[in-house]
Amino acid sequence: MRGDKHVVVWGTGTPLREFLYSDDMADACVFLLEQAEENLSCLFNNEQPLANIGCGWARFERPMMDKLLNDIVAIAVKAGQAIMEIYADPANAVMTKADDSPLTQADLASDRVISAGLAELGLGWPVLSEESTQIAYVERQSWQRFWLVDPLDGTKEFIKRNGEFTVNIALIENGQPVLGVVYSPVFDVCYYAARGLGAFVQRGEASQLIRAQPHTAGQSVKVVASRSHGDERTAALLNQMGDHECIGMGSSLKLCLIAEGVAHFYPRLGPTMEWDTAAAHAVVSEAGGIVCDLNGDELRYNKPDLHNPEFLVMPAQDKLQRLSNVSNQRTLLI
Repeated sequence: MRGDKHVVVWGTGTPLREFLYSDDMADACVFLLEQAEENLSCLFNNEQPLANIGCGWARFERPMMDKLLNDIVAIAVKAGQAIMEIYADPANAVMTKADDSPLTQADLASDRVISAGLAELGLGWPVLSEESTQIAYVERQSWQRFWLVDPLDGTKEFIKRNGEFTVNIALIENGQPVLGVVYSPVFDVCYYAARGLGAFVQRGEASQLIRAQPHTAGQSVKVVASRSHGDERTAALLNQMGDHECIGMGSSLKLCLIAEGVAHFYPRLGPTMEWDTAAAHAVVSEAGGIVCDLNGDELRYNKPDLHNPEFLVMPAQDKLQRLSNVSNQRTLLI
């Protein structure tokens, strides 16, 4: 267990103490790890540890989070393969859900792959998927840690066959996304991140660290816009911002373009659900960006109502400027 790892001991969503391996701390760290490993299953299930190690659970930044992130990437890719088998046949039927939104066989196939993959991890954390939204808040409200899944984000893009749809898997901890994977099966591009580990994009075999890039004076603001959900209020806001360039994109790939530094700003003034944003939110956060409501408060997850508020995505350095843009045009947003 020795190496260059560091261990963060957490209480109820709060870091209590951080250990770095060194000669004078090695014995204390080894003791802590032994106790945590002995009781790992009960710690993960938010139960009382058999040994008193002074915390509710322990999170290992490496190698545990690295392995978990790799496992989730593998599950997302496998779900994407299931989607592509159906995508190859344009004759597959499209159904309609209770809210009149489209549902395809690909949504269901991906959901089955993800549910099975998460179960095989043996962590015991509950799963909230777009296809399992009947789980009532009275049950969900006690969830400190759970998986939030959109098995096929961008069903309209899937039906249009433009390729701009994704598989989204996020780990939520105390209302915040701490791990996220967004996989685009058509383009074979995967965005992934975990708290403290950074944000990455992988194209084929090549993987690289990504960072959101703040707007600089004199530069045209690159704004991401939805291909399927354009609206007059967003257009009015952008027209008041001055020189800008719109980049059309579907699904949660819009948030990922902010994380990758390809775009500067994504305002979403229409309806979305928590599973639409959670995975990409984790990527944006680790890339130095922010996903916040129109008052500047970061989005939260596992609310009684699973709808997101209207929100903005941008590099953290641009937050005040973008909130000022919104404030100056508030009458357009009411």
